[in-house]
Amino acid sequence: MNASENNVTYYKSTEESSSKNRVSIILTAYNKTDYTIQCIQSVLANSTNVSYDLIVVNNGSTDDTLQQLQPYRLKANIVSIQENIGFVGACNLGASYSSTEYLVFLSNDTQVLPNWLAELVGVLDSESRAGVAGAKLLYPNGLLQDAGGIVWHDGSAENYGRFDRHDKPDFSFIREVDYVTGACFIIRQSLFTSIGGFDVRYSPGYYEDTDLCFEVRARGYTVLYHPRSVVIHHEGITAGTDVTTGMKRFQPINKEKFVEKWAAELARHPVKDPIRMVRFSSRATAKRLLVIDPIVPMHDRAAGSHRLFLILKILRAQGAFVTFIARDWIPHNRYVDDLERMGVEVFSVDRRKQRELGRYVPNQNIDLAELLSTREYDLAWLSFYHVAEQYLPEIRFHAPSLPIIVDSVDLHFMRESRMATLSGRQDLLDASSKTRARELAIYSAADLVVTVSETDGQILKDIIPSIDYRVIPIIQEKPSNFRPFNERDGLLFIGNFNHLPNVDAVNYFVQSIFPRVTACLPDLKFYVVGHGARDVLHVEGTNVIVVGPVEKTDPFIQAARVSIAPIRFGSGVKGKIGEAMMGGLPVCTTLIGAEGMDLMDGETAMIADSPTEFADKVVRLYSDRSLWEKLSSAGISHAATRYSPDAVKHQLDQLLLSVQRRTESPNGGPR
Repeated sequence: MNASENNVTYYKSTEESSSKNRVSIILTAYNKTDYTIQCIQSVLANSTNVSYDLIVVNNGSTDDTLQQLQPYRLKANIVSIQENIGFVGACNLGASYSSTEYLVFLSNDTQVLPNWLAELVGVLDSESRAGVAGAKLLYPNGLLQDAGGIVWHDGSAENYGRFDRHDKPDFSFIREVDYVTGACFIIRQSLFTSIGGFDVRYSPGYYEDTDLCFEVRARGYTVLYHPRSVVIHHEGITAGTDVTTGMKRFQPINKEKFVEKWAAELARHPVKDPIRMVRFSSRATAKRLLVIDPIVPMHDRAAGSHRLFLILKILRAQGAFVTFIARDWIPHNRYVDDLERMGVEVFSVDRRKQRELGRYVPNQNIDLAELLSTREYDLAWLSFYHVAEQYLPEIRFHAPSLPIIVDSVDLHFMRESRMATLSGRQDLLDASSKTRARELAIYSAADLVVTVSETDGQILKDIIPSIDYRVIPIIQEKPSNFRPFNERDGLLFIGNFNHLPNVDAVNYFVQSIFPRVTACLPDLKFYVVGHGARDVLHVEGTNVIVVGPVEKTDPFIQAARVSIAPIRFGSGVKGKIGEAMMGGLPVCTTLIGAEGMDLMDGETAMIADSPTEFADKVVRLYSDRSLWEKLSSAGISHAATRYSPDAVKHQLDQLLLSVQRRTESPNGGPR
């Protein structure tokens, strides 16, 4: 159906539009027919995984644009205007024909790449505070054109990353920015409508997109740059690049209007400084942290990685800017993607440090001095003593006033010493002594040491009284469901089997404890879940099922009746125990397994060291519904009080506050 009013003709798509369409793509075109058709074809080819309406606004074209658009009427709604009303007017007009949840504005001189639209929709779906999200724009030659914009104190605007490599870590993470360009961005339709659309004071164009982003932020929403949505932009095709002629001449004119309107806000923006471009490319307002760990956190494989991942998640939720360096390379890009989508800048391997360890990886070096200079960090967080040994001296050299935290994760020398004692091997005991000396030396050089329990902290304090420590324990999120006693069966062990205490625990249980258990409960099954289980364990049989790695552990926690953790050596806090307790799954463990968790035998867990006593307590806990329900309830309460994200957030806040006070003090700790 066609409609014409006030020199506007509307050609409705000949394909039946679905009321379930979530997005309206507003494509404005003025002449340059070849580019318009190329853009439409890219949209039709690369937007198939999202339901959308395509609205093409023919903005007074004087060439054959309207005729060339006719073959696309099956998919496109065409709004045709006899006279050019400018980019602002054309976009507002196109939006008036939409009734979808989201609006996407797209210039006709763009080519969208696969998954571009799903990524834009996804980020607004997942971030309730996000009002606008813009794509990564590339030049046709593959160089970066725009990774989010910076607006300086004088109102001038600058595209971050122009002419750089588009795949650098600097441009690969979701980031809150001052503005995103009108060449391609998504906005909530309700927000666009409440604002009143693009401000017509900027007609025919320029600064309308910057102004809209400022309006969005003034209403409590954020403006995000999203690197997973990638669009090629033939810059300047429609409006040119000369600011003294044609459409482009309105850029300096509208800048003055923008400065007048937003004078109070611009007073809080930085003075233009090309040297500090990186610093102001993100609007993160809280602490700025450099975090270094051996690997990108494989959060579904190991408790330590899960803890660090959730620490980073808490920091980002608080508005912190985080750069993460993984010293060692691992071929699991999905974990890098998880962090970058969280808003963390990720360097997935440090080739220079790898070479120091005698390894070769074909990646670019990380310039640590450059990172420290351009990111202007408030704090460095180094995980594990052996990582701190490599990085702490270099950080001290390049940034002598930067506070450095070393996260022990667990006390390695304690674990090694206990393993040596259990095995009776002198060589292991000698190795643990060397580890002890190295650990204590690097902890002493730090401004602050993080431990996972008060027990670990006190062990360090007893050895070196001058050490200052704070406790950041494991973190466990509450599961979405809970199954009662009578809907569960079987025993469960969850662990990463690259970790020797887990291998020993399962072998010990199967050989020395489980036969005593099955003597009473002959049909009982024991399930072993975790990465590496099938590679190192040879215990599978009629009653022992080695499941191996799983995508999610919660279904197994909700299916089992008792979690067992017969740990004979180790240190720190056991994530498997905290995870089970938070899920309402009662635990039977050893004294070393319970260490640092303030568990009470028969109240919050069953605790036993001898095989006979351990087996007896497993059988009793498995069979006694009243005892099971008591420990299940107590375990949930115990874990929620100590290990929930909210509880750890408070401890993390206190830690960061203590570091802030330290740096503000004239005697701010050891250097």
